[in-house]
Amino acid sequence: MRLVSCIVPRGEGDKAAAAARSAGGEGGTILMGRGTASRTWLEMLGLGETQRDFALFLVADDAVAADIVKAVSASGDGPGVVFSVQASRFLKGGAGEVAEMAEDNVAQDHGRRLICAVLNKGFACDAMAAARKAGAKGGTIVNARGTANEDDARFFGVTLTPEKEMLMVVAEEDVSDAVFSAIGGLPCLADKGSGIVFALPVADVAVIGR
Repeated sequence: MRLVSCIVPRGEGDKAAAAARSAGGEGGTILMGRGTASRTWLEMLGLGETQRDFALFLVADDAVAADIVKAVSASGDGPGVVFSVQASRFLKGGAGEVAEMAEDNVAQDHGRRLICAVLNKGFACDAMAAARKAGAKGGTIVNARGTANEDDARFFGVTLTPEKEMLMVVAEEDVSDAVFSAIGGLPCLADKGSGIVFALPVADVAVIGR
């Protein structure tokens, strides 16, 4: 299984979904997030952050995933990015079985990393600033929340409380370690249970609108 992720301006998610279907995709999910603009005159006026759609498509075939990336990148006006990551486990609702992907099916590294940081609300911008100083060109912030059930309130040893943010950055391999370390070294992550950071290899990256 491969997860194709598409980050586009708000309102363009449906167009991306239509392009994905035309390339063989069968469905998807659209989340709402915001981009992280560089420090320009727009940002100084309080207009630097842009609203974004974050569209996700799960497909079983690597070739179809590559076709979706091409179709989505050709369909949008941008600015945006579309990429895919390998899913090592997969469960379909109603099936009750978890599919494990064989190591031979895991995609080879294509020189980029998806770095994700789940943080308490209000710290994602600090994380993006640190990532940019380390060489990242941009990222997307998605609003999230922790689990409300106390019996389900820990994830990888991290207490998930309401009002979270997830920062996603696609970074070139030569700066990915520095970006990861810069985010991981932030004071907001110094306390136990304050967040998690993880990285995944990505493939079939295409810029939308160029």
